[in-house]
Amino acid sequence: MLEDVRVWVDGELNVGGEARIAALDHAVTVGDAAFETLKVVDGVPFAPTRHLRRLQRSLAGLGLPPADEAVLAGGIKEVLAAGEPLPFGRLRYTVSSGVGPLGSDRGGAPLTYIVTASPAPRPPASAAIVTVP
Repeated sequence: MLEDVRVWVDGELNVGGEARIAALDHAVTVGDAAFETLKVVDGVPFAPTRHLRRLQRSLAGLGLPPADEAVLAGGIKEVLAAGEPLPFGRLRYTVSSGVGPLGSDRGGAPLTYIVTASPAPRPPASAAIVTVP
């Protein structure tokens, strides 16, 4: 449900999907952004270093500067600290090339940082493993 979503955009925390980004942000107009989605177990993101490395590779592949890891870490900390800890959930962060002109030309604006988190149902068990001596 939307009221359970925690949203952080460029330093501002909102709950329930009320955060806003600019209509001319290139994430909206031309999809010029990269994102990562991580599972959260007992309030802790799974494999954050690997996801951050992959985000940085994606940004480089798009010709964008590296994400400011301290900014992302701050957003992640805020969304996970808002409200009750998530026993199981999703954490997603997106970095876009920021506000720019219509079309694919970049305007040199600062990157836009978006971090979201929400509870999610645990998936059903899909396999069982038994070890035998």
